[in-house]
Amino acid sequence: MNDSTTKTCLFVLIATIVSTMTYGYAMAAEITLSTDETVFEQTSRIFLTGTVDPQNQFYEPVELVIYDKDDTPIMYSQSKIDYNNEFSALITGPLGSFELGEYKIVANHPAASNSASIVIDINRPIEQNKLVFGMAPLEQMNVGITPTNVVCDEQYVLMYNEYRGSPACVTPSTAVVLEDREWGIIL
Repeated sequence: MNDSTTKTCLFVLIATIVSTMTYGYAMAAEITLSTDETVFEQTSRIFLTGTVDPQNQFYEPVELVIYDKDDTPIMYSQSKIDYNNEFSALITGPLGSFELGEYKIVANHPAASNSASIVIDINRPIEQNKLVFGMAPLEQMNVGITPTNVVCDEQYVLMYNEYRGSPACVTPSTAVVLEDREWGIIL
């Protein structure tokens, strides 16, 4: 090979490597994560949504990690990415309830160039409890509380009849009987 051919081959090789590196960097996807609220009750179900372009790693799920106030991971979850490059997850606290305080939720995907995170606050519904103390479920609905957010006195559990769209506060033993008879679901 002559000197001119060697230089040309070397130039083409370098140009190819640089263009591949630039292309890979420019195509890195960003991941997003969001929720419609930032303050939740201890037993809330938290609905998360987000987006990421999985590129050629569409089979890889989005990894979700929930951290407590000490930045210790307490829960892990995964979510598949749909055809619109969107993902969603419904999380509840460990054993069905979060302790009071702030939590950080982080989403990662191998194709993403970043991590997405949000901070949520788990708080008691103090104001709502003051408002509804001693009110029957239908009275609570009349003041604007949704059926699934009705507050029962301590010795009762909340049941919801989807067919009628009505809540009921009943004893735990009654709730089991009503659920067996398919009257409603225990919330």
